[in-house]
This record gives sequence, C-alpha cells and structure tokens, in this order.
Amino acid sequence: MLGFTRDLKYPLFDDYMQIRHEAQRWGSAVIEFENGAVCWFEKPVLGGSGRQFWDVEGSEGNLTPDGLQRGKAQPEILAFQSAYIQVEGVKVLDRLWIDSDPVVEYRNPYASYGIGREEDLDEVARADILVRFHEAIVEDRPVAYPVERAWPDQELAIAVEESQHRGNQWVTLPLDGDGAVEAAMHAAYRKLYGHDPEDVDALIGAPMPRGGVRCEILGDM
Repeated sequence: MLGFTRDLKYPLFDDYMQIRHEAQRWGSAVIEFENGAVCWFEKPVLGGSGRQFWDVEGSEGNLTPDGLQRGKAQPEILAFQSAYIQVEGVKVLDRLWIDSDPVVEYRNPYASYGIGREEDLDEVARADILVRFHEAIVEDRPVAYPVERAWPDQELAIAVEESQHRGNQWVTLPLDGDGAVEAAMHAAYRKLYGHDPEDVDALIGAPMPRGGVRCEILGDM
C-alpha cells in the first residue's frame, strides 16, 4: 500500500460527538493485492453539509447509496427500492431490494421493535451489533465479526497513515510490528482509558467514550 494523508484547514465545525474541529483529514491510497487486483482508496473531506457519501467502483460496475450500476459502456442502473411499515405510529424500514434477476433483498430483522426509522437507518446496524455481542456472551455463539476479520480492516486505515509517516513509502500488510502510527494509538489509548489495550481486566470498569482514539489519530479514515 502507498498512502497519502493531510489535514485540510476548514471552517470550524462540530462533529457527531460535539467535538470542535478546525481541520479535516484527507487521505488516499493505492492498494495492490496478491491476486493482481488494484484498489484506489479515497477519503475526501465531508464538506459543509457533513453528509458522508461512499462509492465503490469496480471493473464491471459500481455501487452507490442510490443503487447498483452493472456494466460500463451500456450501464444498467438498478436503483435501491425500499418498503416501510408503521410500528406504533413510527415509520420503520421493512425491507430493501434491487430488481435484479434474481432479486437481491434485505429484510430488517428488527422492524417489529420499531428499529429502522427513516431518519436514522444506522440504528439497524447498531441493534445488530448489540444482539450479536449478546449472543456471543450469553449463548457462547461465535462472534459475527471476530478480531481476525476486524483487525485487517482496521489495519488498512492505519497503513495509510503509516505510509505517510514513512515519507510516502510502500508498506506491506500485515505491518511488521508496531509502527509509529500504531504506537501513537496505543499511547493515546493509555492516556484516555488509563490502561494498556491488552489489560482486559483493568479495562472492564473503565468508561468508554464514543469516539475512542482511532478518530484522534486517524481522523475519520
């Protein structure tokens, strides 16, 4: 991976945790995989609205918050369709789909609980996280998103900053030991929570603020 990051000055704004900022972190990276695939990653600043927008573009099409595009020369646009139900007077997402062949559909498993309001669809994902953790702790089920999957995802964001720290040099994943960026995250973690990240017993009673140290060191990467 080859990464580039920079803080861009920006009019003062408050983030979702009501923390005031005067700059936003911009980042981009080239990621080369063993199978020959190449990914160009771009994390621009959010802009004045603060609305987050994502777009995944592949060799045969792309995926956006609005739908799926298949093909390049003569693209087929498949818009996301949604259906809502009323739960105790609240409009709640019931299902989401695209009219492909076969139809690809997602059903909200928490709709009957009133989870999935149109103005905050992220609460479906939050509910799923809590349910999966409950199942893992109480029923001893496998964790849905275990550390062996989560860490490589987190390491991509760390590697972008690590490449920048090393003078925009190529870095190989997995990273070889604790780099400067990960060391800074560990130091910030100890300062915020009062304990080393591996001291699990001591951390049980420690308060866990929402933002943590990832945003402090990596921005919103």
